[in-house]
This record gives sequence, structure tokens and C-alpha cells, in this order.
Amino acid sequence: MKHIAQGVGEKKGVISAHDPDVLYGGAPGKNGHAVVVTGVKYDANGNPETVYINDTNQGETNGKANAECCKQIPAATYDRSLRPQSKVNVTNDPVW
Repeated sequence: MKHIAQGVGEKKGVISAHDPDVLYGGAPGKNGHAVVVTGVKYDANGNPETVYINDTNQGETNGKANAECCKQIPAATYDRSLRPQSKVNVTNDPVW
């Protein structure tokens, strides 16, 4: 999580791979899904509290893909949903 927060803090692009079932509050599944991290909110003690993501596909409505920008995920849920076999991608240069 520290690497992810550092990348976001340095305005770099961060893409992380997740178990989407866990990311959205369910039991572990077999699928993988990538999201773009756009921010991290910290509590009064400096611990990550909320992770903000952009998710380009959250299912479909009337045959069209749903996308959600700046979705708030509890940091503990975000951390649990990370796929350990997949690396987090952080750009070398700032993108913002």
C-alpha cells in the first residue's frame, strides 16, 4: 500500500490488479480486474483510510458498460482485494 500511496502522491499513474468480488464487498472469486488509483485519504494517525479509484467497467446497464470515477473504497478492502501474483504498475513520470 505504501508504494501505491507514494506513486499517487508523486502524481504518477497507478494501476492495480484486484479480485473484483472482494473489491466490491463479496467473497473471493476467480476473476481479475484492474483499476486506476487517483487518490488516498489518510486518518488522523497518517494511516490510509480510503482509496479513490476510477473503474472503467462495473457491469452493464441496458447493454452499455458502466464506469465510475472517483469511487471510494475503504483502504482495508482495497488492500485485501489486491491480487498478490500481479504487480502494481506505477509510471516513471508524473501524469497529472
